[in-house]
Amino acid sequence: MITDDFTAEFDPFSPQFGEKFAPAYLPVSVKDWAGNEVSRTYSDQFGAYTGLNYSTWEVNPPNPTGYGPTMMVTCMNDAGSGTTPDPLYQPGYSQFCYELPFMPGQTGYFDTPVVPTSAFSEGYNHPDCNYPDATPAIASVTSSDIAGPWVSNSGTGHTLTITALGNKDVDSYGYSGPSTTVAPFNQQKVTRHYGFGSQPTDCHSGVGNACPEVALFGSDGIARPLTNVQWSDTTITGTVPTGVPTCAVQQQTQYGGSTARCGELFITTANGKQSIDTVTVTIGGQTPTLLATGQTIQSAIDSAKPGDEIIVPPGVYNEILLMWKPVRLQGVGAASSIINANAHPAGTAKMDTWRRQVLCVFGLALNGTPISGSNSYDPSNTFTCTSAMQFSVDRLPLEATVGWDATLNGNLAEQLLEPTLMGAYEGAGITVLSKGVKFPSRSQPFASDVFPTGTQLLTTRDCNNGGTNPYPSNFWCNPSSIDGLGITNSSQGGGGILVHGWGHNIQIANNRVYNNQGTLSRGITVGQGEHPDVYLAGGVATTIPGSCENSNIANLSLPYCFDMNVNIHNNAVVQNSSLGDELFSSTPAGAGGVTLCNGSDYYKFNNNWVCGNMSTGDG
Repeated sequence: MITDDFTAEFDPFSPQFGEKFAPAYLPVSVKDWAGNEVSRTYSDQFGAYTGLNYSTWEVNPPNPTGYGPTMMVTCMNDAGSGTTPDPLYQPGYSQFCYELPFMPGQTGYFDTPVVPTSAFSEGYNHPDCNYPDATPAIASVTSSDIAGPWVSNSGTGHTLTITALGNKDVDSYGYSGPSTTVAPFNQQKVTRHYGFGSQPTDCHSGVGNACPEVALFGSDGIARPLTNVQWSDTTITGTVPTGVPTCAVQQQTQYGGSTARCGELFITTANGKQSIDTVTVTIGGQTPTLLATGQTIQSAIDSAKPGDEIIVPPGVYNEILLMWKPVRLQGVGAASSIINANAHPAGTAKMDTWRRQVLCVFGLALNGTPISGSNSYDPSNTFTCTSAMQFSVDRLPLEATVGWDATLNGNLAEQLLEPTLMGAYEGAGITVLSKGVKFPSRSQPFASDVFPTGTQLLTTRDCNNGGTNPYPSNFWCNPSSIDGLGITNSSQGGGGILVHGWGHNIQIANNRVYNNQGTLSRGITVGQGEHPDVYLAGGVATTIPGSCENSNIANLSLPYCFDMNVNIHNNAVVQNSSLGDELFSSTPAGAGGVTLCNGSDYYKFNNNWVCGNMSTGDG
């Protein structure tokens, strides 16, 4: 039985009357320990589902029950493994997985609830957060140079191929349940068309002719149209224009960088509708790394140089990512390059791997204490943590890091929810960690929750452009971005994207962040809800390392400078939820869609589609 734990059933004709509401027609997937689907069934109009699954041959093992069950992972509202979800998948509800026993020769009754991932999702008609019909939307953008949105130069011979998303079945807001017989109220799904339509009249084809309806917008805000455009409802091709401005941050030459130019792709159809999320097109610079078939995104991040661009081809990537250095994660389009951040099944050990790497980059051994000559990362040598990764990122001021040390109390809620370093923020689809401070020589950064006296904020002056960068994970020094990706199904606590701290200049653009559930975070989160006392100009009690700004005006509030110049634009952030925890001292839950915490200074937030996100707390 599938029920919605947030909603009651008031229909006297439903078997669930007076109990929890039962969502109709949800897909149910039964998987083995490694995540391989064994069978798939569907709930009926009252949330009940039945099926036949194999068990073990053991009927008389040496245990009190006399039976040896097969344990299977049973996932409610399972979207499937491909880029196109199961037609009956409902994005208004979570994808919840349970490890359930299947006894030989027995019928099991399973109570397997789901919870909403969107606001106002009680009943059948969930919020309509899909783009309006006839909105131009891309499936992918590739070029003549590489299978992604990058060209080595502009002008003749350097073209883009833009493929439309086309028809897509979406939830019908007017659906009123299985007992309804009149259209459109009996239609659970409707079809919307996300093509490019007919060629606009002022979009002139031919050599040298420009098409203002498909253009690259640079940092100067000027549209530079593609030329030699060929336009159909399914595909647009065109030559990359000249004159696009340089990217805001350039990759250091010591890592192979050269001058690169960046432009946001915009498409306007003949009906006047404009694209919302596309991709950032990069012109020049170092040739990107194109993910190989079967290669994981995390392996590409780990082996990349700071500032490298990593192109993620179409596909579903079952990963929980740590971006612990400034790199550019570039999908070909958010509808095609998808990160499924589901921590299940347990047999894949995604969270175990994630936690080990978090300890490594913060400089902690597997026993939770700092790495040293007498305290190796893993004395058994089963797991490795290279010297380049150790101590490569920093915590925030007063943040707890080392176990249950009473002097490092930090965020009590984090420590109680999960006894790991990231606590309630762990396991986001993409977690961004970075280096933000430099410690005095021979100091002990982990001796207290307060940084050692003399700790200073890193700036661009610490990049050492003429030599070797001493802080490769310093985001001031090289470009970083998350662009053109779909990020979904995170439920461990961190939400879709979490920029932990010191993620200066990162660009988060053209992503579709949807159906993620967080504890204290949800869709996109920059920073953390807990922070030191206010920094005051001339104050003597300011928490080390203090602000990056100063003022002659006494007691003027100064910025924390934890995450500066973050640029969030052209994303779809829809139907994410934050459930919260009563121990969190600031609020029981953050905003359901996007949270920019104290310390997110000088950020930009423009042209984003934010819809249907839910929070049990304040927003």
